[in-house]
Amino acid sequence: MFSGAERGQSKADQQANEQIGGLALKREEVNRNFTVSGYVFFPEGNYREVEMVLVNRETGDTQSIREPWR
Repeated sequence: MFSGAERGQSKADQQANEQIGGLALKREEVNRNFTVSGYVFFPEGNYREVEMVLVNRETGDTQSIREPWR
């Protein structure tokens, strides 16, 4: 009986991870003047700002952008 319950929970966790994976922002190259979209998931907490680090793969240059969390 308990092993069946564990398999049910495992299956539910697997399905949740698949659904989240379908919504999450993918790691990909973005060309100038193009847009990508998706959700970013992180632990619950009190956040004041979000920081994005952009990397130019050709030059290795980085740019950090900080925005207030609203």
